Amino acid sequence: MSSGSPGGRKAKTATHTPGPGLHDPGAAARPLLGEAIRRLVDANVVGIAIADAAGGILEANDYYLGLIGYTREELAAGKINWRAMTPPEWLHADERAIRELAERGVCSPYEKEYLRRDGARVPVLLADARLAGERDKLAAFVLDRTAQKKAEAAWHANEERYRSLFENMLNGLAYCRMIFDRDRPVDFVYLAVNDAFSRLTGLKDVVGRRVSEVIPGIRAADPLLFETYGRVARTGRPEVFETFVEALQNWFFISVYSPAPDHFVAIFDAITERKQAEQKLRLFRELIERSGDAIEVVDPATARFLDVNETACRI
Repeated sequence: MSSGSPGGRKAKTATHTPGPGLHDPGAAARPLLGEAIRRLVDANVVGIAIADAAGGILEANDYYLGLIGYTREELAAGKINWRAMTPPEWLHADERAIRELAERGVCSPYEKEYLRRDGARVPVLLADARLAGERDKLAAFVLDRTAQKKAEAAWHANEERYRSLFENMLNGLAYCRMIFDRDRPVDFVYLAVNDAFSRLTGLKDVVGRRVSEVIPGIRAADPLLFETYGRVARTGRPEVFETFVEALQNWFFISVYSPAPDHFVAIFDAITERKQAEQKLRLFRELIERSGDAIEVVDPATARFLDVNETACRI
């Protein structure tokens, strides 16, 4: 009697032969995946090429051929080589991708340039995957980055232009974030200032600091400043005003607007000299009007009267 079976009968091992495709759960999906990839190739929304590590391009869609400026006849004749199309300074990126393919079967997306058939350079973004069962063959997915690079270049040019304006403008400029306590402006943080800011205010190293730290007591000394900056930062409506900043003992002409909620930009000029000149002019005018003598101000070049007082008018 066998010890493995009650009643002395031999135990039978149950076996089951799976139906077609059931031995591999992914087998049924493979035809669909292959069809999806073929549709992607034919849609030409991205460049797709089958290549080998030596540089040969074995197959490519129209997007890829249009990107590099070669014809399908040249492809069939084996005249396209991705190594030959790669500027020397970019070959290291390809070699790194090939090492990644050997280790993982795929590589992280990376940027490089191709040399088109006409000699022009085209920036691209690539992602490669090693073909199953083909150690030296890979599929490359390629996007043309020309439009993005042009946009980036234009953005950098604009940034440099505005940076130059920011740094060289004669007016002071401060970009700040207002701090509120129950809708009441209580402080603000300097986020960026230009060179003229320090020249006009005498304040230095303010970026990243609160104004209450830079100028202790300013909120109590200059409530108008806080009220105006807070109102603009909250409402988004720009304002223009003149004010004497007690903490700095200086008159300023200020234009302020809000580029984002709870933020403001103040563009200003120190006008103390102008205010002093206006004050002197007012005093001079008062002296003229109160004088019992006839006073006439004449332009010596034209002999025209510029000003006369009441006494002179009565003569």
